[in-house]
Amino acid sequence: MLAASSAAALLFACAVYGFSIGNLITLPPLILQREFGRASFGAALGLSSSIGGVVSALGPGILGLVHGATGGYAAALALCLALELVATAIVLLPRHFRAADKKKELVK
Repeated sequence: MLAASSAAALLFACAVYGFSIGNLITLPPLILQREFGRASFGAALGLSSSIGGVVSALGPGILGLVHGATGGYAAALALCLALELVATAIVLLPRHFRAADKKKELVK
């Protein structure tokens, strides 16, 4: 947004940011409700929020240690990318296996 050269570019950057933060706020509770159901939603959301808070508090320090140990941000950013890929796999892989099990049941 700081590098926007026109009002249209700035508005576009704001819209992209707005859509992305909207997904960040609404997507985790939707995933939790789908995976754990209504009866366990409160406990699952509380645990998820607690874990997110701890990771948010420790993240900058850990990335600072990685930066200090390596002398640059490349390793810290690679660590962030690796953690994002692991999180994506955790969210997507179980759903894939459940879908495969349902297909096997339909075939029987």
